Amino acid sequence: MRFSEIVEVQNSFALLTTDNESIFMTFEDYLIQKKINAIQFKQADPATYVDWQRVFVDVHPESFTAQKKFLLNDIRRKYLVR
Repeated sequence: MRFSEIVEVQNSFALLTTDNESIFMTFEDYLIQKKINAIQFKQADPATYVDWQRVFVDVHPESFTAQKKFLLNDIRRKYLVR
């Protein structure tokens, strides 16, 4: 199954597989895991939010983290979950 077949555009699901288990993670869940306030991020920088959301559904979350590592730190500082 390809990621694009399981993507729900509204919620941005990504499929994770570990030890024969399939786990769905939304982009919003990913941001919370990274301690980023998704609502503030989406309101303050909608273009970046949508761009990242599109990338997230096409790659594994670990690959997404590797691609955006330094950018994630900047976004986290701006929109930290408190």
